[in-house]
Amino acid sequence: MQLGPSLALGALLALALAVAPGCRKSGPAVSWRARIGDVFDVVGAGDGLVLALGDEVLVALRDGKELWTAPVPKHEGWVLPLAAQGCALVALRERGELTCRGLADGAEKWKASLARIAEPTPAPAPDAPPSREAPAAEPPAAYAAALAASGDVVLVLSDDRWATLAPATCAAGQPCLVASPAGAVRSSSSFDVLALGADGLRILNRLENLRLYDAQGKRLVTIDGSTVYFAVAGRAGEVLAGIDDAIVRIAVGRCQASEEAIAVGSAPGCVERLATAKDPYLGVVVEGDLVFVSDRSLRRAGSKTWTAAGVDAVGVPVLWGDLVVTACWRDTDDLFVSQADLCAVSAEDGRLRWRSKPELERKGLLADPVLLLDGDWLYAHFEGELVALRMPR
Repeated sequence: MQLGPSLALGALLALALAVAPGCRKSGPAVSWRARIGDVFDVVGAGDGLVLALGDEVLVALRDGKELWTAPVPKHEGWVLPLAAQGCALVALRERGELTCRGLADGAEKWKASLARIAEPTPAPAPDAPPSREAPAAEPPAAYAAALAASGDVVLVLSDDRWATLAPATCAAGQPCLVASPAGAVRSSSSFDVLALGADGLRILNRLENLRLYDAQGKRLVTIDGSTVYFAVAGRAGEVLAGIDDAIVRIAVGRCQASEEAIAVGSAPGCVERLATAKDPYLGVVVEGDLVFVSDRSLRRAGSKTWTAAGVDAVGVPVLWGDLVVTACWRDTDDLFVSQADLCAVSAEDGRLRWRSKPELERKGLLADPVLLLDGDWLYAHFEGELVALRMPR
């Protein structure tokens, strides 16, 4: 008996599912897509809202449609949503200014100037002659920021200081910035990346080394390397990082405090090598382990190890429920025009669960998709386009 076309297709699909149990044919469909062009920063702000900081404009999108725009001065910067305040903190490098714009309409809710947190000078001696007022110095820039569990914002300033911003105090019109003495950070750079642990641990990636500080900004230890690709908070008191050709776990409590930097492999108990990896991308923490992309493979290192089969991975993965989602190339033979899909694997064992085809097209050799996770929304930013998918509830 000869099967009709539709029956034959159904039989083939059933066979494919039988061969690959647990692997769905396709993932969530694209909910919307929008062109946003070249931007400095893209963040999810909750409730399906996305903010994109471009050249002289901050744009808010929902359901693929422009909700509002707000003009900003022409400077590179970053955006940090403050959900509790209903606004987004916008920092423009070299402007020395922080502005919080309402998530609903983009209107300015409050502003804080970094020029107002200069180090206090000691009081002059009673018999000291009056001194001339020094000319005002250029305000520092906020190179990096991270939101603490308390709701405060920790900043790395261009003049080698830490600063802490209290948003609720800013909103009340009161002085809301407190800075550390100069030199607390040392040689800060616009390339600095800051992350915070749940215990307040400050993780500062300097690209050529990794510096760890306590919750008050006191330096604990510096890990040296030619290239620090990333560093993220693991379990309490632990940091997971990609340094040179190694994925490492740093047990901060076992590291001896020192002004001297230590190298990977020179401090047993402090730095544990979990895996060898070539040019790893920023990873995602799963039960204290790290899932990361290296040499086009999606891998897990730590208490469990696996490499996802059939996934030509690229970029930074995200943890979506019990799945790890990464961008994955479809046509890997063409270096100049490639289609990027989204692949989801089980965080437990690395088995492929679904593959979604949002039609992300690469038109150059260097462009990689960037994934953003915000609640049950997953966003893919690639070649000036933003694509949104929603995880079924």
